Amino acid sequence: MDWSRSQYLDDVVQHLASAQARWTEGQENQWAILDRQSGAVVGTIASRPREYFADFGYFLARKSLGSVRLQMQRTTAHCGCSKLLG
Repeated sequence: MDWSRSQYLDDVVQHLASAQARWTEGQENQWAILDRQSGAVVGTIASRPREYFADFGYFLARKSLGSVRLQMQRTTAHCGCSKLLG
């Protein structure tokens, strides 16, 4: 699914304020995804905790899709195995 990039600084500021409020209220945790080589922000990932689970969502620059997805799969698999194995 493609999402359009904001064209206005006010939209970005509003989004960040909303993300900060959701973080403070414990509704959502959102982090920036950085390119390892350049340090540039290439997307965001968020988790929304529920009673017994959490759902995840992310936005990612099209040019970074392949490498970040692979790293996310490796990290998710590692985290899942670590929790299962204690």
